[in-house]
Amino acid sequence: MAACVCKSHKRYAIHFGEFSDKNMSGGRADNRPGLQKAIAASCAKKAILCVYSLSRFARNTKDAINLAERLNTAGADLAVIQENVNTRSPMGRFIFTPFSALAQLEREQIAERTSSAMLRHQANGRRMTHVARCPFGKQPDPLDSARLIDQPAEQAVIATIQAARSKGKGFKAIAHLLDAKGIPCRGGTLASYDSAINSPPRR
Repeated sequence: MAACVCKSHKRYAIHFGEFSDKNMSGGRADNRPGLQKAIAASCAKKAILCVYSLSRFARNTKDAINLAERLNTAGADLAVIQENVNTRSPMGRFIFTPFSALAQLEREQIAERTSSAMLRHQANGRRMTHVARCPFGKQPDPLDSARLIDQPAEQAVIATIQAARSKGKGFKAIAHLLDAKGIPCRGGTLASYDSAINSPPRR
């Protein structure tokens, strides 16, 4: 959440708006309408944009610096409560950059830990994807849909691929081999391995 407060020549300020982006990632600034409205309102009124923490403002160092510069160019300022940063002073502007870098580092470390945990759970047989998108060679356990077990037919295909690779065959040659053997891709379609390699992905 961000709050905008008008600067005043007297010893008081006027609070004129609150903005938030519920259930949205802070990884990017350009897809957060609440943040964009807060920036626009602060710039229009040359106000102080108050945010609780840098992680709620932006977790990408480049975004944080660009947004702070946008505020500064418009004559507005940024105040961060948790890190006690205020860009109205030279020292505040100086420490803003390393604090922004730390916020990005924290986000990337969280993402890395989450990815590692998901891979570890999957290696231990826990399903981490939608039922219809299990890794090739695996299927949901009929007794426990949260766990994965081997899919015999697809495991046989994997064994064929591994045997061909051990003989030095490339991916294209392996695709021809599977198609020649009439081995279907997932979903039962034939002649799909070769087309999957030769066809560029759709964007």
